[in-house]
Amino acid sequence: MKGQTVFINTKKTLSTNRANLAKWILKKRVTTQNFSIISNNCWAGKVYNELDLPYMSPFVGLFLNPPCYLRLLKNINNYLEEDLRFTNTSQYEDINQLINQGKIRYPIGLLKKDVEIHFQHYSSQSEALEKWNRRLKRIDWNNGNILVEFCPGKPDNDDYFAEFEKLNFPHKVCFSHKNSPAFPSTIWIRKYKNDPFGNGVRLYQESKKYFDVADWINGGSGRLGFGQQVLSSILYNN
Repeated sequence: MKGQTVFINTKKTLSTNRANLAKWILKKRVTTQNFSIISNNCWAGKVYNELDLPYMSPFVGLFLNPPCYLRLLKNINNYLEEDLRFTNTSQYEDINQLINQGKIRYPIGLLKKDVEIHFQHYSSQSEALEKWNRRLKRIDWNNGNILVEFCPGKPDNDDYFAEFEKLNFPHKVCFSHKNSPAFPSTIWIRKYKNDPFGNGVRLYQESKKYFDVADWINGGSGRLGFGQQVLSSILYNN
């Protein structure tokens, strides 16, 4: 409008442009679209979202506490063959307290009797069941593209890292807010402060500063080389 001063939020514009560039580079670098991420939080969903890919895994929009998740991973094929059931109570007392206080209303699923799945981004049992079964069928166990991500949340427990390290998955990563050089699969996310359930969305944004998601999906270790460290500092550091 004539005579009207237009103010442009330069910082916000630069941030948006940088995010768009980062997403474009990620999509260009990922050479496969047929991979299934097993995850105990929302980290996996963010990967598929950024790549504009369908969810090739049922582990989206939910979380599992470390004991349940590690139990599932030790016998994953057997557990995922089980029908998903639902429960009104948790095996974890802190979660039961939140249920009793009315702070948790999302569906809680069960595989067998001892693996508890918290569908915190689902509004009903029917929605959780329908999406779980639909996405479960998309896992291709024969192509070798099974990727496993883990974030223990607080309190970090070295026993969790040790158990995860022993699991027979060739392509796995564990994220922690503390340096754990004794565990090769663990990546130290220096500025990430875990919460009790692990905020997978926030974790995903922070993890890209220390972990090469594209390289990991393509079959690499995900460890940042010098060139990727420079690129990550440009694209992801504030």
